[in-house]
Amino acid sequence: MKSLFLLTLLSISIVSVSFAGNYRLNDSKFEAAFEHSIDISNDQTVASFFNSSASEASLMMSEGGMDKQTLAAIVAFAEWFLGVGILIPIHRLVLGCGGSEIKVVALYCITLGGCGLLPLIDGIMLIIDAGGTQYIDNPKYLMWIN
Repeated sequence: MKSLFLLTLLSISIVSVSFAGNYRLNDSKFEAAFEHSIDISNDQTVASFFNSSASEASLMMSEGGMDKQTLAAIVAFAEWFLGVGILIPIHRLVLGCGGSEIKVVALYCITLGGCGLLPLIDGIMLIIDAGGTQYIDNPKYLMWIN
């Protein structure tokens, strides 16, 4: 049974790789898109964000840019997509856990991030309730349960 499964998996991978040569980059469309793009390399907001210290960057995020909750939601979706969130809840570390970071990380590791669903649920809840601050420094394992 294992050999049949491996043979099927190998066949599928060979077939999928064989179609990779059909994809070509259209240079004219690429150049047209590049010509219509906006150059932000001289933008002072972006340059000052990356050249500032961590405290200045967090102040810039809270004043005019992305807030902590939105950043944590983006990180949560990235964790879920990449599969990293089942062991390390980076989005919870971005938000802060009110001193129980070790407990929250340990529970994520033990439960494998709620079978991989907690980063997705956390990201959705952070987007839905973007105006509130109840998730910042929340020591609960399931931060969205009252």
